[in-house]
Amino acid sequence: MEIELNRKYLSGLMANTDLHAGGLFFCIIFQNCLEFNDNGRVILTKKVIDAFRPMDPQDVKHLENYKIEGEYFYNDRGYLICNFKDLFLQFTGLQTEKNKTIIPFHVYDSRLLNRWSEVFQLEAYLPLG
Repeated sequence: MEIELNRKYLSGLMANTDLHAGGLFFCIIFQNCLEFNDNGRVILTKKVIDAFRPMDPQDVKHLENYKIEGEYFYNDRGYLICNFKDLFLQFTGLQTEKNKTIIPFHVYDSRLLNRWSEVFQLEAYLPLG
């Protein structure tokens, strides 16, 4: 498995939403971003796509300034492991066979004992900007 260094891999679209009493809907659409460096470090950031109804402008700034550094390595099966110890998160991924620009990850939160999936694709290959 060969990842591209110093390039961004973006997740699918996500949203930070809230629905308040009275039916007020708030939303910021964003993507998670992973960037791998040659020193074994990986950086997790957020890319705001559309802050069309933020509840508070500070929420947008928080997402734009979000930056967590972790480490990455390949385990004995060749899976890409990204550890973000400050967040209690571990991403385990493998490039797809048909398209090497796509990496699906199994994400595990050891603090909350929660699991989910996220798919990332090399930024240059995404239809979104």
